Amino acid sequence: MESLESFVRRNACTTRERYDSAKAELISQLDQAHRLTSERLYDAAFSQALHVWWDMVLIHVDSYGLDITHAVRHVHAWVTRCLAGESSRTRPDTPFDYAVAHASQAAACRFLSDIESLTPCVSDDCEISLYDSRDALDYPDRRIFLGPRGGVRVERC
Repeated sequence: MESLESFVRRNACTTRERYDSAKAELISQLDQAHRLTSERLYDAAFSQALHVWWDMVLIHVDSYGLDITHAVRHVHAWVTRCLAGESSRTRPDTPFDYAVAHASQAAACRFLSDIESLTPCVSDDCEISLYDSRDALDYPDRRIFLGPRGGVRVERC
């Protein structure tokens, strides 16, 4: 199974390549005086925003010395806060501004979806259920609740 750090580094590399490709395609279209389509603009804005989120995790690891799990949690919380406040602080003036904001929001949602499917303990209401045996899947023996600031609560069921 792939480690969390290799998963993050692979996604950062892949999203960088996708962003570089979309950016090169836009520049090529402009150099050739072709009409830019909304799909190309959206792809460039989306891939740039998605790459920024993945790169932020690596910046926390490589520059600030956080371990990968804490870096993922930190960026996850940051993205969640950005999504929660995005609609209230962003008032697009033009259709282009609206499209860029939409691409940015979609990239943030994609990042969260990718991270949450990989690391189940980064949300505010994480719960781990423990069973007495493999066959007893109806009702857990214990539940472990992990809080957003590192707190742990264990309940016997």
